[in-house]
Amino acid sequence: MTKAELKQSNLSEAFIAWSCFGDNDLSETAGLDEVKHFGPSTIGIDTIYRSKGNIPEAFLRGAGVPEHFISYTGYLNENSCFISFSGNDRNFIEKMGDDLQREGIRCWYAPEEMKMGDAIRQQVDQLIRIEDKLLVVLSKFSVESPWIQTEVEAAIEEERNRNRAVLFPLRLDNGCIDAEKDWLVDLQKTHQIYDFSAWQNWEAYYTQFSRLVGELKTA
Repeated sequence: MTKAELKQSNLSEAFIAWSCFGDNDLSETAGLDEVKHFGPSTIGIDTIYRSKGNIPEAFLRGAGVPEHFISYTGYLNENSCFISFSGNDRNFIEKMGDDLQREGIRCWYAPEEMKMGDAIRQQVDQLIRIEDKLLVVLSKFSVESPWIQTEVEAAIEEERNRNRAVLFPLRLDNGCIDAEKDWLVDLQKTHQIYDFSAWQNWEAYYTQFSRLVGELKTA
């Protein structure tokens, strides 16, 4: 069942044993609590996360998932986001990441210069665009990256497909204003850009931060 699209499926009265559920979204699969288990099955961690923990306990228990692990799956409905940025802005990212974690928003980091194979980077990009919200830190460094542009355009496309907010741009300086790039011009017309250019000022930072957290938690 790995990578199978099961959102619109109905597994009522299905017979399952020694099956592998990997990289599936089971949050909208019907009838999971009525599945007949004739042996253990493998439920991948990626499936647990993609489903945001919304998998009936009866299904997990029948598949052989340990009881102590089942008790943690309910916490996976928490907000989470990926942060895409340039390594030159790491001081800001570390502060922002720590503050978001304290607000109950899990953070995953995707620095532009991260070295990894195309296949792995593609998987990260898929998670950024489809499963979580994407925070893009726009600065004079990051706006010159073709990869940042690609992520922004993909996130905007995903917003159209899902009809919900996915992309949250943050501005650290005037780089996104001064750069003569069509995608940045379009971004400023279509999205609210949170102004963190004065992030080293406590009051200015937390004014923007509070707005951002509120939007992330309700999007």
